[in-house]
Amino acid sequence: ARFAKTTGIVSQTDLVRRHGVESFLTVKDVKSVVYKSPLVITENLPVSEVVNQMRLKQTEIAIINIPGREMFPFTERDLMGLIASKHLDISISELGNKALISVSEDTTLLAARKLMEIKQIRHLIVLDLNGNLLKVLGLADMLQVIEHSYVHLLEEILEQNKRTISAKEEHITLLKNAVQQTAGMILISD
Repeated sequence: ARFAKTTGIVSQTDLVRRHGVESFLTVKDVKSVVYKSPLVITENLPVSEVVNQMRLKQTEIAIINIPGREMFPFTERDLMGLIASKHLDISISELGNKALISVSEDTTLLAARKLMEIKQIRHLIVLDLNGNLLKVLGLADMLQVIEHSYVHLLEEILEQNKRTISAKEEHITLLKNAVQQTAGMILISD
């Protein structure tokens, strides 16, 4: 088999930020996103254990909430940085210079996406109306909303086309019947 030359990779970031998805994000707010409860680490663990818990929970981010410290995120990107610098044998408390960026649950997805773009981050912390941690919103979550909205839109278009075709078929049937009924008539004129 012949393959075309690879010229690049399209990432989740590319899809959410640069491909005209604003219409799918404008009317939805962050509380409309289906989510799993966030992984919150409340004790000082080795990075390897935090990574293991992230793998088990199938998440790309953990919220580190160790007593005496401000909460901070630990992401797969942070892990890649540790691997690159060969600093895997440290505890999670030795990290944490990134602040959590949060939004309220009634923030629109479009506003959340714009904030992520401005802050150059891939995750936001979502707080309920009382200020409590509700969930973590990532680009993958936004892609799910976009995909679901797009599929719903396509289903609506298909249903509308089906109704249009059905109406046209009824009209054609009526015309055929009219032609058949008039075929036996003879028109005599002077």
